[in-house]
Amino acid sequence: MWDGAGRGRQLTLHARDDGHGTLRLQPGCGLSGMRERIESVGGTLEVRAQPGQPLELLARLPLSGPVTGGAA
Repeated sequence: MWDGAGRGRQLTLHARDDGHGTLRLQPGCGLSGMRERIESVGGTLEVRAQPGQPLELLARLPLSGPVTGGAA
Protein backbone atom coordinates (compact mmCIF):
# COMPACT_ATOMS: atom_id res chain seq x y z
CA MET A 1 0.00 0.00 0.00
CA TRP A 2 1.41 3.40 -0.98
CA ASP A 3 0.62 6.31 1.33
CA GLY A 4 1.68 9.62 -0.18
CA ALA A 5 -0.49 11.80 2.06
CA GLY A 6 0.47 13.73 5.16
CA ARG A 7 3.84 15.23 5.99
CA GLY A 8 6.38 13.86 3.56
CA ARG A 9 6.16 10.59 1.68
CA GLN A 10 6.15 7.16 3.22
CA LEU A 11 5.71 3.56 2.24
CA THR A 12 3.14 1.72 4.35
CA LEU A 13 3.24 -2.08 4.40
CA HIS A 14 0.44 -4.07 6.00
CA ALA A 15 0.79 -7.84 6.42
CA ARG A 16 -1.67 -10.21 8.09
CA ASP A 17 -1.55 -13.97 8.51
CA ASP A 18 -4.45 -16.41 8.68
CA GLY A 19 -3.59 -17.72 12.13
CA HIS A 20 -5.32 -17.42 15.48
CA GLY A 21 -3.05 -14.92 17.22
CA THR A 22 -1.48 -14.84 20.66
CA LEU A 23 -0.78 -12.41 23.48
CA ARG A 24 2.75 -13.72 23.96
CA LEU A 25 5.32 -13.48 21.18
CA GLN A 26 8.38 -15.67 21.62
CA PRO A 27 11.96 -14.36 21.32
CA GLY A 28 13.63 -15.42 18.09
CA CYS A 29 10.56 -15.03 15.92
CA GLY A 30 12.34 -12.32 13.90
CA LEU A 31 10.18 -9.37 14.91
CA SER A 32 12.88 -7.67 16.99
CA GLY A 33 15.33 -7.81 14.07
CA MET A 34 12.66 -6.55 11.71
CA ARG A 35 11.88 -3.65 14.05
CA GLU A 36 15.60 -2.78 14.39
CA ARG A 37 16.07 -2.64 10.61
CA ILE A 38 12.95 -0.56 10.07
CA GLU A 39 13.84 1.88 12.86
CA SER A 40 17.41 2.19 11.52
CA VAL A 41 16.01 3.96 8.45
CA GLY A 42 13.59 6.14 10.43
CA GLY A 43 10.52 3.92 10.16
CA THR A 44 8.15 2.31 12.62
CA LEU A 45 6.77 -1.21 13.07
CA GLU A 46 3.48 -1.91 14.81
CA VAL A 47 2.65 -5.50 15.78
CA ARG A 48 -0.95 -6.39 16.55
CA ALA A 49 -1.44 -9.75 18.26
CA GLN A 50 -4.71 -10.80 19.88
CA PRO A 51 -5.91 -14.30 20.75
CA GLY A 52 -8.30 -15.58 18.10
CA GLN A 53 -7.30 -12.87 15.61
CA PRO A 54 -4.70 -12.87 12.81
CA LEU A 55 -1.24 -11.47 13.58
CA GLU A 56 -0.84 -8.11 11.83
CA LEU A 57 2.27 -6.09 11.03
CA LEU A 58 2.13 -2.44 10.01
CA ALA A 59 5.43 -0.97 8.84
CA ARG A 60 5.87 2.69 7.86
CA LEU A 61 9.07 3.67 6.07
CA PRO A 62 10.02 7.19 5.02
CA LEU A 63 10.88 7.65 1.33
CA SER A 64 13.44 10.00 -0.08
CA GLY A 65 14.19 10.77 -3.71
CA PRO A 66 11.95 10.12 -6.67
CA VAL A 67 9.45 7.28 -6.60
CA THR A 68 9.92 4.73 -9.37
CA GLY A 69 7.58 1.92 -10.36
CA GLY A 70 8.32 -1.69 -11.06
CA ALA A 71 9.02 -4.79 -9.04
CA ALA A 72 12.39 -6.15 -8.02
